[in-house]
Amino acid sequence: MAHFRMLGVAALALATAGCGGGSEPSGPPQVAAGAPVPAADLPRTDRVENPQYLRWAKFKPGTVVTFREVSQDGENRTETTTTYTLKEVTDTYAAVETGGPRKWPDGRVFDNDSQELKHYRWQTVPAGQPKPPDPNRPMGAYADGEEAVTAAGRVVTAKWYKVKGRVDAGETITQAWFSDLVPGGLVKSVYTVPAAKKTVTGDLVEIKDP
Repeated sequence: MAHFRMLGVAALALATAGCGGGSEPSGPPQVAAGAPVPAADLPRTDRVENPQYLRWAKFKPGTVVTFREVSQDGENRTETTTTYTLKEVTDTYAAVETGGPRKWPDGRVFDNDSQELKHYRWQTVPAGQPKPPDPNRPMGAYADGEEAVTAAGRVVTAKWYKVKGRVDAGETITQAWFSDLVPGGLVKSVYTVPAAKKTVTGDLVEIKDP
């Protein structure tokens, strides 16, 4: 996704659904409530803390998580494993470095280019949301709930959201599960394009403490 890495294909759909996005996601992005802004630039009623910042800021630099996505498109299967390393946490942002291999059906393995993302602490309140908004609710979500899921070998209570979107092949449906107990928040995702018989599933498979 011009990779916004960490939060899987699901998170991009959750972030862009209802915002006019029309292209299909292709990697892991972040859920963003709005553009980051300096804390002092807006009154409290017009800004909100970024959930992605909060989901990293409580952990120590050096924390590493691994998220695996499997894309099934007809007979074609592609597996992507991405690691996220927390490099720095300040009062302004959390810096996360990403990278990992992409495995193709014929056995070839390619490394994704590593990059560093900065999840800024403050964001503008999204248009159309109440003040104060629910910063964790993705734009366009039409259903939500809670359930226990397994993430990296541990059972956590996760909040899930469903969002519908659209790509050239037709309607998309995304469900993603989040927990503040794991670094980065995302524990599971399922993204489908029914008309194209395409499914992308993602799972948090490992957490390494510094």
